[in-house]
Amino acid sequence: MFVAWNPQVLQVDLVFSSPQLIVVKVLPEDRKLFYVSYVYGQNNMMQRRRLWGSNKRGGGGDIKSKLDRVLINASWLDVFPESETTFLAPGISDHSFILVSVLPGISRKTPFKFFSFWMKHAEFKEELQKS
Repeated sequence: MFVAWNPQVLQVDLVFSSPQLIVVKVLPEDRKLFYVSYVYGQNNMMQRRRLWGSNKRGGGGDIKSKLDRVLINASWLDVFPESETTFLAPGISDHSFILVSVLPGISRKTPFKFFSFWMKHAEFKEELQKS
């Protein structure tokens, strides 16, 4: 497992590392500090047991699930509303590379909407003449 970033855009400091977990502190230019956790399930069943889901059937009916995911919260969306995730082809591994792109903020103009009931407002004509 590894983590890569563009050092011209982000300052990343390692907080914790183990064979199944990396936690980093990230400070983007002109943005809020945040933390990111990367989790990897080991290939050995005993080592990854706590990280993988199970239907608890046991024996031959036991179903394991691969959890290549990116999870975010509302705070992330507040800071990075234009971010996106791309899952790359897994190749020879059973895991996919996950690319999270933090795109620059794009300001979108909200279209003007006119509602006919405004014309019925007592001050409509006066406000229209002012503008």
